[in-house]
Amino acid sequence: MELHLQEKGKRHLVRLQPEGESMRLELQDGESPLCVIEALDENAILLRVGDELVRARYARSGHQLWVQVGARVSSFKLVDEEDEEDVDAAVGSPVVRAPMPGKVLALLVEKGQEVEVGQAVVRVEAMKMEVELSATIAGTVETIHAEAEELVLPDAPLVTIAPHEEAQ
Repeated sequence: MELHLQEKGKRHLVRLQPEGESMRLELQDGESPLCVIEALDENAILLRVGDELVRARYARSGHQLWVQVGARVSSFKLVDEEDEEDVDAAVGSPVVRAPMPGKVLALLVEKGQEVEVGQAVVRVEAMKMEVELSATIAGTVETIHAEAEELVLPDAPLVTIAPHEEAQ
């Protein structure tokens, strides 16, 4: 199986091959060593890189994938291998939504505030992971739909951004 991931504008081809009860993971870019993935539970895996064991948690919503190793959370987009266009440059949604059930930890913007593409607007906790959700369009914060400490369902609107005139 091959997955095409994009992180901060950089694309990665990830190959997964069954190996007994585990999966062997190989990155095409050669920057990361081979590792073996063993499932621990529904959202946790154990990565075996040589003699080192690393526990990771993950969550997926649509084309978004978050991976937490220790205190670090990395965000990836699953992209179509045929798509030559940079996914980050595509027109985003004015509504930032909860990727999964969780709790709003902090609102990082206020109504009327100008935001840029990629700017963090809300921090949520889901499945023991803290994730900052970012604006996918530049504009002005029009509506804040949630409050800190509020429990939210998947796809719940959290922040709506009115696009800048030139972005429309």
